Amino acid sequence: MDTVTVSETPEEPVNEASVAPARRTLKLTQESIELEKGDPIDYLSYVEEALINGEDHRDQVQYSEISTETTGEFSVVYRLRPENGLVMTRILRVLITEPEMEEAGNEQAAEAKTPKEEGVVQQTAPVQQETTVLPQDPAAQTAPAPQQPVQPVRPTLQPYTKQFLFSAGYDMSNVETACSAEGSASGLSWSCEPLHDGEGIILGMELRTY
Repeated sequence: MDTVTVSETPEEPVNEASVAPARRTLKLTQESIELEKGDPIDYLSYVEEALINGEDHRDQVQYSEISTETTGEFSVVYRLRPENGLVMTRILRVLITEPEMEEAGNEQAAEAKTPKEEGVVQQTAPVQQETTVLPQDPAAQTAPAPQQPVQPVRPTLQPYTKQFLFSAGYDMSNVETACSAEGSASGLSWSCEPLHDGEGIILGMELRTY
């Protein structure tokens, strides 16, 4: 009787590194918005699409929060991180301004100028009064005017930049606050901008004054 030998071929292990990265899409409704001081922010309302392999994953979108109690220009960082892919980020620029009170003030001023009683107001011609011109002392005409004290010139603040890096101990929970506090104390106009590396990964934030 012939003997048949059966050999089993071992399955090749799957190389996890060869698994294709997840396809992801993160899209905002707009790149910048303008709010008045104290207005609330619905962060997820500005997310138009958050897809991983074609499926909606808005619940996995992370974002940094800002305070609208301080005027200035801020950045909200949105992040979408698949299980086997690089994090995708998008930036929403937010400009916080003081509430507009000028229009209401103009309406109140117009109401104050409107006469309360209806009818025609008769105007009377002003009565001209005679004036007597007295001769002036020649010495008084030639006397030099007193010199006004010279006001000291205040030094001009020079614009500068400052980086707040995660490698220096900052994280997503405090980097925005630290950058905003530095900008408010600078006495200049300023903005906080995210810093990325060549792959789009956030390294921290940079304060820019001008």
